[in-house]
Amino acid sequence: MLLVSLVVVLSLAGAAAAEGGDANAPQIVLYAPVDGATFYQGQSVQAAFACLPGALGWPVISCAADVALDDLLDTQSVGTHTFTVRAEDYAGAVTTVTDSYTVIDVVSPVVTVTTLADRAVYDVGAGVSVDYRCDDPGGSGVQACIGSLPNGAPLPTGHLGSFGFDVTAFDWAGNSSTVHLSYQVVDRTPPTISISRPAAPVGDRVPAYTLGQLVSADYSCSDSDGSGVVACLGDVPSGSALNTSNLGLRALTVVARDAARNSATSRAPTRSSTPSTASQLRSHRCRRSRSSGRAISSRSSSRCTATSARAPSAA
Repeated sequence: MLLVSLVVVLSLAGAAAAEGGDANAPQIVLYAPVDGATFYQGQSVQAAFACLPGALGWPVISCAADVALDDLLDTQSVGTHTFTVRAEDYAGAVTTVTDSYTVIDVVSPVVTVTTLADRAVYDVGAGVSVDYRCDDPGGSGVQACIGSLPNGAPLPTGHLGSFGFDVTAFDWAGNSSTVHLSYQVVDRTPPTISISRPAAPVGDRVPAYTLGQLVSADYSCSDSDGSGVVACLGDVPSGSALNTSNLGLRALTVVARDAARNSATSRAPTRSSTPSTASQLRSHRCRRSRSSGRAISSRSSSRCTATSARAPSAA
């Protein structure tokens, strides 16, 4: 141990003087840290010291410090630290030397955002609350933690597009850091189709119209808070006549698409039946005669006119 101490002392010649209140007791050379030294937070500093015999020449049997020779000093925590070396010789004499050093904060605080990932994608109207915190491990402490929105506030998702969110942290040493996150609000909800005519079935009963009855389709498409309807197409345009020229079941099919390429389809079944009364039969024959372009007598024409006046309106 004496040989190692001498080698260290020689290598540090002139760097530090031996310390010890009693010249006969062991002497300590403490090179790092020197008393009053300043290091920045996280700096790598190796402990450097040596223990020498005193004036009486008794060999040193113990030379211990807060950390071993060449190990790193504690620079993770900001503030004033002490470093102590204790030497003991064969005669039992003990010398203790303590130096102090200061660690300054040059490390930026840390921002953590927990509920919002960078480039996250949300549906329109999604319920998301921002959640973030600022820390300054071992540093001077967080002075301010400022976000684009207060912590816990709802993230705006009411409009389509790309948006940003920032959080900035400051510590008491004047260091700062900022985290910027981007997110996108998209439309993934299909548009809505509303068909007023034909009316919706009641149980297993579908709307029934007489053969050849004039019934106008009535439907619309909407995309509330979405990207907007770009197409609302049915088998016939809304306001145009439904096909009642043939007996049997059929359906009006409507397809809607929005600007985000979401689509929806709705079908409204109908049924065309044979006229059940003389008046409905006469009305059907009149419509067939007109559609075929055949000439009808003045008497039949008068009956057709009267029948049309009495015919019920389409549901």
